[in-house]
Amino acid sequence: MKHIGLFLLLILSTPVQAFGICWPSCTETTELDERTMAVSARGSGLWSVGLNEDLMAAAATAALQHGFSKFRMLSPNESSAYSTYGYFNNGNGFVGAARHGQVSAIVRFFHSDEPEAKGALDARTILNRYGD
Repeated sequence: MKHIGLFLLLILSTPVQAFGICWPSCTETTELDERTMAVSARGSGLWSVGLNEDLMAAAATAALQHGFSKFRMLSPNESSAYSTYGYFNNGNGFVGAARHGQVSAIVRFFHSDEPEAKGALDARTILNRYGD
């Protein structure tokens, strides 16, 4: 019994992303060039709510890490899918479904003194609103 408790503690304390699995939610970034990045956020179940905020926070973090203070979201895309997670034949044929969501966008970075930065999102403001 002691071994089972230790095993459960180990499993529950290890983030599932450490194994390359995106559950219940995660964000990913891919650098396209020095000013452009692809950002996506995915989640399952209750963690599929609020993905737009996760995407914005990841984009703002990436902008600041690359030395920029402003960014624009280009070609945003959002999708949701439902998958069956169980069928219980107890007379009423109950079927449960889990929601899986994904949002993605191409993000372009700017310095605050550039003409293209006019009207762009401020990275620090976004992080204050949506960051951890």
